[in-house]
Amino acid sequence: NAIEQWTRFMDAKGVNTYGAMTMTPHYHGPETFDIGWIGYWTDGNAMGQGLDMWLAEGGETAAAMFDVITCNTHSGFAVTGVKAPASEKAPDTSVVYFSDCNVSDDSDFETMMGGLRKWADYMTEQEYNNGVWLMFPAFGDGKMDMDFKMVTSYESHAAAGSAWEKYGNGGGWMKRNELMGDTLSCDTS
Repeated sequence: NAIEQWTRFMDAKGVNTYGAMTMTPHYHGPETFDIGWIGYWTDGNAMGQGLDMWLAEGGETAAAMFDVITCNTHSGFAVTGVKAPASEKAPDTSVVYFSDCNVSDDSDFETMMGGLRKWADYMTEQEYNNGVWLMFPAFGDGKMDMDFKMVTSYESHAAAGSAWEKYGNGGGWMKRNELMGDTLSCDTS
């Protein structure tokens, strides 16, 4: 598979600062992709070095990858963590939700982030099992109509269901509204 080809290339170069995962949609609409690839580096320095190496030496691997996968978009995001997942070890598979979000017109980023961090602290105290990250568009697709993507991950559908039960029937949505108000608007995951 494409990730194995990429991993072999990186391993052969002694690179241990990059990771990747593929995503296949479970819930989807008319503009859904067949497969998504998320690659990540440990930091910006590793990203720059990795991209330089890939462009200089990865042509043969790229050709083999593009025999089995077609990419119609390639974008870069800067990512910041909001809430760490309950488990420190990444599972082999995860349930991940993406939402496009905008800071409300009558708020500002600092106020919204203050509320979001309080919400993350509350989720941790209440033993929500998810992780939360914000992905800020950096380069690639200049047509994004959002301030950032909010990404929420769960170890399984059962774990997602547990969190949603706490949110929907356990009063979590009321606490979120109390802590964040209307500082943030997000589309459906």
